[in-house]
Amino acid sequence: MNWTETRARLIECGISAARLPEEWQPGIDLRAATLTRANLTGADLTGANLTEANLTGANLTGANLTGADLTEANLTWADLPWANLTGANLTGANLTGADLPWADLTGANLTRANLIGANLTGADLTGANLTRANLIGAHLAGIVVAWQSHALLADILRRAAGDNVPRRMLAGLIAISTDWCWGEFLNLDIDPALREWAIAELRQWVRDSDAAPDALRATSPAA
Repeated sequence: MNWTETRARLIECGISAARLPEEWQPGIDLRAATLTRANLTGADLTGANLTEANLTGANLTGANLTGADLTEANLTWADLPWANLTGANLTGANLTGADLPWADLTGANLTRANLIGANLTGADLTGANLTRANLIGAHLAGIVVAWQSHALLADILRRAAGDNVPRRMLAGLIAISTDWCWGEFLNLDIDPALREWAIAELRQWVRDSDAAPDALRATSPAA
């Protein structure tokens, strides 16, 4: 969908025509817009300013939100399959129960985002910032992992740890140690078996083309 079609769809959804330029331009102002349950399938919202917008239950399937500013936006139960959110700013956004299968979140800023129960199946999180993001109950199968994200790696390990206290403690340590890199983790003075468990769990998420650390690409934890 091009901008002309997107503009018409936004007007149908109740956005004032005076607020929307005839020709696309960077930073189209949709701040605090009410787009609850709006049908924006395939919409071109590249670079749009959607700060604090209400997109609860909106259908954004296949929408182009590249570089959009969705700071503090409400995307609760929104549909975003195959949406392009490359470089989008989702700081503090509420994505509770949002459907994001196969969405492109490459380089997106998800700092403090609420992703409780969100469906991220197959989503590409390469380079995404998930600092203090809430991933409780999120579906992560098949994602492309953001290997620099302590929050995401810790959540993967927490799920795998079950009720094993030392494993859960290691997951918690990773979550809070945002000043550590892989070197510090690999040199932790902990039970070698615990470290090897963590590496083995994380290795299952490695893909050929991602930026996983060399330690996870080795044929064995000791390699």
